[in-house]
Amino acid sequence: ETIPFGELMPADDLRHVWVSAVQFKEVLSYEFTKPEHINLLEMQAHKTWVRRAAKDERSWWKRYARLLDSGVCVGAIGRGRSSSFKLNRVLGITLPQTGPAQVLSGAVWTASADTFTDDPTRGWPVR
Repeated sequence: ETIPFGELMPADDLRHVWVSAVQFKEVLSYEFTKPEHINLLEMQAHKTWVRRAAKDERSWWKRYARLLDSGVCVGAIGRGRSSSFKLNRVLGITLPQTGPAQVLSGAVWTASADTFTDDPTRGWPVR
């Protein structure tokens, strides 16, 4: 699928084209040990990513856009807080790690069907 030259596309369509065109690779994978709400699991995965990025000097002073299919987590990461105590607690752990290293992580919502990065968690190879 190609982006039509000179034509405007709705943001959802443009995001779908972009996500479909990018080749992803599995960088980190683990299984959650206890069942939790999906938003809490998404936020814990975000916390793990932030910790890894903050430890790697090559990641410092860079901006990252992460694709998430959880609108709740996208909003909480963007605001830096959540009305949920549990999400706030997990998110609060990441803030001191991102500041000194200047690892700026933005979250972009995408439909679950377009979240190719979730394929390994479903037992499928990355598309």
